[in-house]
Amino acid sequence: MRFMKLPVLLSALALFVGLSACTTTKDPAMDRRVGEQWLAPHNQAPGINLSGRWHSDELGNAAFVQGHARINGQLAQYTVYGRASGTKAYLLLSDGTRNYSAILSMANKNEMTGFYSTSVPFNPANQKVLHFRHL
Repeated sequence: MRFMKLPVLLSALALFVGLSACTTTKDPAMDRRVGEQWLAPHNQAPGINLSGRWHSDELGNAAFVQGHARINGQLAQYTVYGRASGTKAYLLLSDGTRNYSAILSMANKNEMTGFYSTSVPFNPANQKVLHFRHL
């Protein structure tokens, strides 16, 4: 009788470990879907162009390529994609495990300012200042 409980105990342990792993692992695909939903309404014709090399004291060097409204690039260890809409850029940043969102405006042709958030979609409650200068 005692040995019959061992398989049940092992099954319960395997289920617990599996479920706890699911609750602690962040799903990048879900963040991407939420990010795309956040980007979707920002669909005005772009009034800015972020293409080029930039530096941020907060996060490091960046290189952006903008094709019409779509923005792609790299910011330090983060892959960046997003869109320009009107006079603002809405960006999603990911290093594969952590995801951020950002809203930037061009202060002038050599300077961008805005905020990044430690959540997707952007949440003003946890925003931090972000400043870029053109290299």
